[in-house]
Amino acid sequence: MGRRSILKEAAKCAEKLGLELDLEHAQGIKKDVGRCQIEKLEDKIRNQRWQWPLVTSRLEDESLSADGCFWWLTEWKNCPLHTIAGLVELYEQLLPTRVYTSQKNHTRGEGEVRCRLCGKAPESVPHTLSGCSALAQSMYLSGHDAALKVLFYELLCDEGFIDEIPPWYSPDKPKPVYESENVKAYWDVPIYADQQEVRCNRVDARIVNHMCKRVVTLEMSCPWVNNRTRKDEEKTLKYGPLRWELRQQFPGYEVKQYNIIMDALGGWSRELDVMMRELVGGRSTDVLRKMQRAVLSGTLNIARTFKVSGRIRTQSTSFQRDEHWINVNSFYSECVAGGQALISDKARPAKPARGLRGVYEGSTGGLRGVVPNHPRHLAHLHRTGLAAGIPAPMKTL
Repeated sequence: MGRRSILKEAAKCAEKLGLELDLEHAQGIKKDVGRCQIEKLEDKIRNQRWQWPLVTSRLEDESLSADGCFWWLTEWKNCPLHTIAGLVELYEQLLPTRVYTSQKNHTRGEGEVRCRLCGKAPESVPHTLSGCSALAQSMYLSGHDAALKVLFYELLCDEGFIDEIPPWYSPDKPKPVYESENVKAYWDVPIYADQQEVRCNRVDARIVNHMCKRVVTLEMSCPWVNNRTRKDEEKTLKYGPLRWELRQQFPGYEVKQYNIIMDALGGWSRELDVMMRELVGGRSTDVLRKMQRAVLSGTLNIARTFKVSGRIRTQSTSFQRDEHWINVNSFYSECVAGGQALISDKARPAKPARGLRGVYEGSTGGLRGVVPNHPRHLAHLHRTGLAAGIPAPMKTL
C-alpha cells in the first residue's frame, strides 16, 4: 500500500462539500466541515416534502433552542424505543385523525372531519395534541402540571422547603402552600385582590421572598409548535392587572412573571434558556431536559389514548361528548381480561362485573361479545338482569 497525501484527500473532501479551504492552516477546518455536513443534511430534509411542515419549520425557527429541541434523540441514551417511534410518528403527522384518514390516505372519503370530542375544529394532529377544549382540563392539564412541578420542586429545594427533589416521573403533587419565616410558596392558589377587580387571579405557582423583596410568578403552557410566541404574549397580557395588584400588596418588591412555554413536542425558545438560568442557575439545562421528558410523556399519552379510543365511536349527531363514550371508557378500564360478556344494547350495568370485557361499537350503540367463561360471571349477569337468553349457570358440588 503506497503513501497517501492527507492534504489531497482533504482537498477532495472539501471540493465535494463545495468548500474553499486554506489547507496550510488546519485550524477551524473541522468546524467548517461539520457545519457543511449539517447544511447538506438540512437541504436533504427540506427536499423531502412529506415531512416538511414540522421538521423544516423547526429548522427555520430562529428563536428555537435547536440543541434542546432534539435532545431526546441525540443525548437521551436510555430513551425507550417506543418513545422515539411515537415521536417520529407525530413529527411525520401519522396519527389517524379524521383529517389524516380523509385527506391523506383517503380511507374515509370526503366525510366529516370535525373533532369527535369537541366538534369545534377539524380533527388534526395539532388540534388533538394541544387545541381540543374537551381535553383542556384533563389530559392537557396533567401534562402541564407534570412539567411545571419539576421546576417548582427545584425552587422549593433552593428555599429549603424540601431536602430531596422527586424524579420527573414521580406522581407526587406539590402541596398548595409552603411557608417559612421569610419565604412563602404557592401552587395553584388564587390571589385575592384588594385594590381593583382582577379576573385572572390564579397563576400556576408563585414564590414570595420577603428577605430578597421579590415576588416570582410562574405560568406554564404547552401549545403547538408554531404558537409559542403568541402564547407568551397572551400570558403576559392576561396577567398584567395581577402583577399591578401584587405591586400594591408588596410595595418596594420586585414582581416578575416567568412564562415557561414548552411546545407539545418538547421545543423551547432561547429566551427560556435565559429565564431558567435566572431561576435555577447552572442546573437550567438539566431542569429543562427533565421538563421536556414530562411534556413528551404527556403528549405521547394523549396520542396513544387517541389511537385506542379512536375505535370507540359515538352515534351523537352533534359531535359532542355523550354518556355512551364516557360510560364505555370507564367500563372498559375497570374490566379484567378473564372472559367476555353479552350485554344487550339497552341495558348497561350500574357497576361493571370483574372479569368481563366489553367492546363498544358505534353502529349499534351498545356492548357486544360472547358468553363469559366463568360461572361467577354468568351469575352476576343473571342477578343484574343483563343475561337475556343466556342459560343460568349450574351449581358446582
